[in-house]
Amino acid sequence: MQDHHYQCSRFMLSCPNRCDAGKVAREDMSTHLSQLCPAAVIPCQFREIGCKHVVSLLKTFLSMFSADSVSQVVNLKAINKKYFNTVILQ
Repeated sequence: MQDHHYQCSRFMLSCPNRCDAGKVAREDMSTHLSQLCPAAVIPCQFREIGCKHVVSLLKTFLSMFSADSVSQVVNLKAINKKYFNTVILQ
């Protein structure tokens, strides 16, 4: 049985980043660590030229979401003003 636990793809493991996700199936751990784990860190996009800075995956996602949301609000305001000549989203 012990050998099975070391090989079973559905065996539940703790996240090595100690996030609050609880247990994650062994087969899902790679995706969890690269895309979902709020405690994961990713290297700077300029690592190829020597930057050693790392950032939180969660903070990166939130900043992209926030920047995208602000951009969408600005676009909606411009479209609304141009075509409907009303003021929305003050």
